[in-house]
Amino acid sequence: MSQNQRRYYTQDRQQSNSRSGGSSNNHGRSTGTNRTIDEKRKSLPIFNFKDHIIRKIEQNQVVILRGDTGSGKSTQLPQYLLEEGISGRKKIVCTQPRRVAAKSLAGRVAEEVGCELGTDVGYQIRHEKKCDDNTKIIFMTDGVFLIECLKEDDLRDYSVVILDEVHERTLNMDATFGLVKEILKKRATLKVIVTSATMNSGDFSKYFNNAETIEIPGRQFGVSITYEDRDTPLRTMVKEVVQKVAIIHWQNGPGDILAFLTGKEEIEDAADALDDILKTSEAKLHHKIIQLHRAVDREEYKQLFEPYPRFTRKIILATNIAETSITIEGVKYVVDCGYVKQKMYNPESKVDSLVAVRVSQAQANQRKGRAGRTQEGECYRMYTQKTFDRLLAINIPEILRVQLSQVVLILKSIGINNIGAFDFMDKPNPHSIKEAEDVLQQLDALDTSRKITPIGLKMMEIPLEPQLAKILLTSMELECSREIIIVLSMINNFSQNLFYRPRKKQREADVAKKAFDQPEGDMLTLLEVYKQWIANDCDSTWSHKNFVNHQALEEALQVKQNLEFVVRTKHMDIKSCQGDKIKIQKAILSGYFMNRARLLTRIRQGNLYRRETTDNDEAYISPKSSLFKSPPTWVIFQDIITTNRGNQMHNVTLVTEEWLAKYRNR
Repeated sequence: MSQNQRRYYTQDRQQSNSRSGGSSNNHGRSTGTNRTIDEKRKSLPIFNFKDHIIRKIEQNQVVILRGDTGSGKSTQLPQYLLEEGISGRKKIVCTQPRRVAAKSLAGRVAEEVGCELGTDVGYQIRHEKKCDDNTKIIFMTDGVFLIECLKEDDLRDYSVVILDEVHERTLNMDATFGLVKEILKKRATLKVIVTSATMNSGDFSKYFNNAETIEIPGRQFGVSITYEDRDTPLRTMVKEVVQKVAIIHWQNGPGDILAFLTGKEEIEDAADALDDILKTSEAKLHHKIIQLHRAVDREEYKQLFEPYPRFTRKIILATNIAETSITIEGVKYVVDCGYVKQKMYNPESKVDSLVAVRVSQAQANQRKGRAGRTQEGECYRMYTQKTFDRLLAINIPEILRVQLSQVVLILKSIGINNIGAFDFMDKPNPHSIKEAEDVLQQLDALDTSRKITPIGLKMMEIPLEPQLAKILLTSMELECSREIIIVLSMINNFSQNLFYRPRKKQREADVAKKAFDQPEGDMLTLLEVYKQWIANDCDSTWSHKNFVNHQALEEALQVKQNLEFVVRTKHMDIKSCQGDKIKIQKAILSGYFMNRARLLTRIRQGNLYRRETTDNDEAYISPKSSLFKSPPTWVIFQDIITTNRGNQMHNVTLVTEEWLAKYRNR
């Protein structure tokens, strides 16, 4: 660290401690706490490589760092850069694929630094920000950082960019890679560190112009692997995972259990079934079942990290959110169902669907690694060794399997019109690019020459995907923006996880939901829930009584406030339609007219619809929909989820053939 850098660092630390009310000598921590945290930090494998890492970063503009699970790379690397003064007076940003990871890592690092979250260390995710102009280390979701790259074409506020968990290869991440490469040409002083536990370092090094690579071993204890004699079918996955967890609990000694399942519904079903089995049987240990998925409430999330009484075992049922970034101490046993839900785009139906697919070998190994963090572990794979050997080595990047309209609009907004020539790590199919441009043209975001329009530029200023941004802009014309902002806040957040249905209170939950149902469809139902929640003073007791996810409503309120702020800064008026639901339906139609379907027949399994814009593409209205029992002739939907019972349309809204006529020739 240079003398000037040390002076800047010391001055900034003193100012930060003043802001957070801490002491400049121990950064706001008691001596005992300080010593404990320092001991933990020094015990991490990455600590022994600290000098080597810092030297390589000082010598190179880009460094590729592959650090095994448990090495400490996500929490320690930003602190090393700050402590050694490499950041100078500028910020360090660390990107994460998931919101929960960005928030939890920021909290962990703030504790280790010894500051209040939001001062020296903070986070920024979509629609939520806990940092200020003086924050030194910011954890961001990759989507938020992508917008930062667009706002500042040289990232002048940042000295170091850490691109973490790059093996996940999200769509935003791949777009960010290309933009960062361009920025590196403009700013020789910018440092970029690319990190992951399971990436192919050689591929990333080659992409970043043969960048220097560093390998950090993890503090990984041995993990034994047990395979099944046959593959567990998807239809019986929950049942067989529950049985496996119960057997482990009954027959094995201390150590927490982490079981991977595909989604919230599967986790809730497993939690109910497991609770029934375990509470009626005797075991050596007591148990506490904890759910971990995107919509889990704060209190349950906190339970992951709380110590439990002796002879009590945590049983954690999780989605792939637990594969990376979130460290859960005490896990000894992992059960891997072998599946993960991924968004997959069907070019024939032109719809993104959420589909359960086989994990990659990299994901399977990430899951296995969660069992060896603090002790010898055991991993139970619910599939055969032969199946594992046939799995893809790594995840298929999102850019090769999802609809590209959002990233195409982003690149067009900064003047990159030839999307195929952009420096993607993996080039998307030219047909996929053309299709995305077609969608944007139908939304009036691009003109006939595929250049961005004034409407497209306005859509870019709204922190929503293109279809939702179009709905908001249309609501301004129809004078129903107040209601549409609420609807968008709900569907952009936890709309499919808003209502919960406890196994033992299903009838009461169904009655409560029916009271909210609107004959115009699910979007209007979400609006009704929000309005009643506000009318009841945002009371959590009201939410519990009505089987509504209170945290989802709180976060929707935050999204709503953020959207209102954006709208006002663009000098757009927020007006109410005063109960005219037709205006709301027409605004929704303006963004989702491509997702239209006509009632084909009423059959025993439900109401079969056919998409007008595709050949023989059929789907059902979700049983959770307010329109399930009274299906209209025409509907539009937000998305389709593929289940064992076929394709189900979610967030369905009633429309008329007369309204659709406006969009048929697009």
